[in-house]
Amino acid sequence: MLPKSNRLTSSNDFQKVYRKGATFFSKHLILRLYSNNKHSTRFGVVVSQKISKNATVRNRVKRQIREKIRLRLANISRGFDCVIIPKRSFITANISQLNRDFEEMFKKSRILK
Repeated sequence: MLPKSNRLTSSNDFQKVYRKGATFFSKHLILRLYSNNKHSTRFGVVVSQKISKNATVRNRVKRQIREKIRLRLANISRGFDCVIIPKRSFITANISQLNRDFEEMFKKSRILK
């Protein structure tokens, strides 16, 4: 589980990232990124019903994404608000493809230390 200081929770914060943030794409993910000028980087995960109508599948996808973020948290620069949105292909991708995708997306966005 992500520490509370690394979670994006408020609706206003999500809206700010959507309105003003930069967007980065990879094969299975979309990353929206906005500088927050705070001491930590906060993440939010949005899984739409386009991924699956079944809530348990959407929740599993959220847990997978949060775990991949948690494992990389030490290597991520501070001071950003990020919203991660999986694409439909996320469900059918295997673990090595997803790991590669996360690395690619974080390198494109330049938030890795």
